[in-house]
Amino acid sequence: MDIHEIYGVKGKAKRNLNVGVWERGGDSDSSRDSNSSSSLSSSSLVLFHDGPESTRRDLGGVEIRATVMDYAPMCNVIVDPDNGSVVVGVSGALSDSFNALAAQLNFRPTFSFPPDMEWGTEVEGEEEDGRWSGMVGRLIDGEADVTAVVLSITEERSEVVSFRLFLFNSVS
Repeated sequence: MDIHEIYGVKGKAKRNLNVGVWERGGDSDSSRDSNSSSSLSSSSLVLFHDGPESTRRDLGGVEIRATVMDYAPMCNVIVDPDNGSVVVGVSGALSDSFNALAAQLNFRPTFSFPPDMEWGTEVEGEEEDGRWSGMVGRLIDGEADVTAVVLSITEERSEVVSFRLFLFNSVS
């Protein structure tokens, strides 16, 4: 029996990967009984890959929207010379890693500044309850999928966005 993994990527067609084979062992009548211990002990599972992380390497060119701020040397933002608010690329230690990940996983990164050019704090005021500024606000509002620059982990931020990758620790 073939084993398939089916997964989807952000609105793209679902992928169907043959990831292994289950073979029930033995030719006797007991091998047809799924509750038989001799059937189970002589059965085998052969996986073609080491797990999902080894098979999910093609995101099908999906767009991943990254919000960025200029923060050398981690992220140097390259802007359109005719329109300084349009980000055309990024470079720097963290950004180069993000671009390499895009090439490895086959996604298309796009970059943008938060309109207020802020990192992200909760907006004060009765009418602004639960609203955030900056990059954090873009993540919460669904205007960005990730940040491609260092964003300090604070208790307040960690209550509204997920932090997945911890690259370095700075002590202030």
